[in-house]
Amino acid sequence: MYQQGSAIYAEISDDLIKEKGHLFDIGKVSVVRKFVVSNVKKSYRPVDKNLMIDVTDYSSIELVRNPPHSIPEYIYRITPLRAIKPARVVYNLIGKLFFH
Repeated sequence: MYQQGSAIYAEISDDLIKEKGHLFDIGKVSVVRKFVVSNVKKSYRPVDKNLMIDVTDYSSIELVRNPPHSIPEYIYRITPLRAIKPARVVYNLIGKLFFH
């Protein structure tokens, strides 16, 4: 993936956030070693790829001091308006509006 310039996202489980979460920062480049690659979750898919990085107890994260300028800071995906499915609107007995 590195040579191809492909995108992948990473997740840190709740139990590791306090220990390793501070090692990641917006706009910073890190080298991550000893991680697990698994299939993306169906409920959350920030990039159009099928794999994700799962940071584990054994993962090591090191900040890159002078990263190359060729690494993009943001990767995003624009969803066409016609591809967005409308939410189902439900009214309860007291007249409040809820979205599902």
